[in-house]
Amino acid sequence: MVYATVRDDGLWKSEDAGQSWSFAMDRPWLEETERDLLTLASVDLETGMGGIWIYAGTEAGLTRVPDCFCRWQDVQPGNAMDALVAGDAPPSEAPLPAGEAVRGLASAPSAPDTLYSALPSGIWTSRDGGVVWLHLMDGSASAVAVHPSDPMQVVAVLDGSLQISRDGGATWAALAVE
Repeated sequence: MVYATVRDDGLWKSEDAGQSWSFAMDRPWLEETERDLLTLASVDLETGMGGIWIYAGTEAGLTRVPDCFCRWQDVQPGNAMDALVAGDAPPSEAPLPAGEAVRGLASAPSAPDTLYSALPSGIWTSRDGGVVWLHLMDGSASAVAVHPSDPMQVVAVLDGSLQISRDGGATWAALAVE
């Protein structure tokens, strides 16, 4: 399964590795306006309808949708599907900064609860599926990627420089590009 976003359109999916595509869902409606998706990450969490959540970064922040594509929602603590039905779940206790664009988003397939995000304020991580976020590094971040089998190995573009962390973001070093 491959997911993609098309500017001014919404979320598309391919069930045959990109040979054909079908429309999955409109863009999220946040803060009284429809938002374009800047980045996507698929996360395998038990609380999704089929176990998969699609996390999306927009210019207004982070949102997600279960793979049933029933409705975009804010990331909430506890059982997110119960929160969606109830409609009155409490907000995240330590969210990403309000109103900042989420320019990059990466999940760790070997640790599904672990997410990394790239924002104008730096690199952030969540170890609980996006409920609580920790600021790892200052600077203007534009991209982030995580090793598929080692969730502690992260690469990010920060202030135009390629940086690597091998300890989950506790320390960073510049990568020499040859």
